[in-house]
Amino acid sequence: FFALALSAAMLCGCMAPEKGNENRAWNGAEEFADAGKKAQNYRKAVGYAGEELAALLLLQRGYRILARNFSCQVGEIDIIAEKDDLLSFVEVKTRLSDTYGAGRLAVNRPKQRHLRDAAQVYLQEYTGSCREISFDLIEIRAEHLRGLAI
Repeated sequence: FFALALSAAMLCGCMAPEKGNENRAWNGAEEFADAGKKAQNYRKAVGYAGEELAALLLLQRGYRILARNFSCQVGEIDIIAEKDDLLSFVEVKTRLSDTYGAGRLAVNRPKQRHLRDAAQVYLQEYTGSCREISFDLIEIRAEHLRGLAI
């Protein structure tokens, strides 16, 4: 697993106010909606950072990345990579903590079915020479992520 770092200010969205807005009145509904958008963007950024690390890991281990975030009607696959005669469909789960359980626990039966179905769609168009396929999970623990800017 990879260890990254995350500043507390980034985690809670407690960034310093923009210059000129230090004394602006707080608008609860607007601020709350904005915080929700920032949290969603932050989760996407954390997920993207995890996928980047996973892709680097695969490249370092000799894989060739064929597709990232392959999406079709039946599902989405984070990374599709090949090495020798093996075609790998990779799900990446990045977690900042175990508060909601380990990332691997999120790959439940319905998620596995979506991965399998999306892989079948990909294989219909695949023209490579791989003779084996695998479904893999890369789980990244990033409880010490620092410097992630969105």
